[in-house]
Amino acid sequence: MTGAPLVLVVEDQPQIARAVARQLGSEFSVVLAKDAPSAIALAQEREDIAAVVSDWALGDGGSGVDVLEWFRRTRPAVPRVLFSAHVPPDLGPQIVAGSVQRYVAKPPRPDELRDTLRELLS
Repeated sequence: MTGAPLVLVVEDQPQIARAVARQLGSEFSVVLAKDAPSAIALAQEREDIAAVVSDWALGDGGSGVDVLEWFRRTRPAVPRVLFSAHVPPDLGPQIVAGSVQRYVAKPPRPDELRDTLRELLS
């Protein structure tokens, strides 16, 4: 989708990543990364990322909070959403520190993730 805001989705489960991309695709352009190192590498190549949505647990690929913290330090204007089925025990301090701006539980209500991004980008 040309001209649409670009959202980086970091998700280690391919089926979930594709489902999120489909859900957001009507309003946003989406790029996918499967782990923290590849998400950060992609972000270093793409200055046009408008928002990032990351799962918390990325298997052996680090933590989604690591990705969100990288964005907080290097691109503080980029909205950061943690997307997880499990609330991380350190979520409160991460929100206070500013790494996580919003938390969306998996599975989200219909349109919840899209509405959250729309609000953060407005």
